[in-house]
Amino acid sequence: MSNFLFTIVYVAKLSINNAFSLFKTTIDIAREYTQLGPVVTAALNQFATDNENFGKQINKNQKNALSDDMKPLDKERDALFSII
Repeated sequence: MSNFLFTIVYVAKLSINNAFSLFKTTIDIAREYTQLGPVVTAALNQFATDNENFGKQINKNQKNALSDDMKPLDKERDALFSII
């Protein structure tokens, strides 16, 4: 029997790109298992679709003309969350 070690991931401290990468990696690992039930497979497919849309939205936001103006504010917001 295999033993697994789980750890806590504080997603509030992840950047948007890192969250997207975490979701994508999770989906890729889960897809390796072929014996998932129909409910789990449906949930995984929905998660993959949502993550794909999330990635498109990230790219859209990064191309926004206001992105350069928002970067300092985003860092300030991230700093405030790290205090919490």
